[in-house]
Amino acid sequence: SIIRFHDTLALKSIVVIPYITNANNLVYIQNETINDNRVYFGNTIKVGKNVTNKKTPGNVIINYGNVNITGNRVELQSGTKVSKGAVLRIKTP
Repeated sequence: SIIRFHDTLALKSIVVIPYITNANNLVYIQNETINDNRVYFGNTIKVGKNVTNKKTPGNVIINYGNVNITGNRVELQSGTKVSKGAVLRIKTP
């Protein structure tokens, strides 16, 4: 798996990208298989197979696309997998 880190996301055309935002609280990414572009914003973002009891435990697999995570604190925990060709960008202050 390859994780590439960049500071910005540049778009060449208008693209609709699903995003999750929660500026004041936690954002949990758990038990998800991602096959498209995503943007996550939050104060604290936790990514992994067992980061909350609010969701069913399971790996986070980024199969395809660009996933951008921006937060004051970003935690990548066990069960986070990025497939070859997918891009994970993390931005913190």
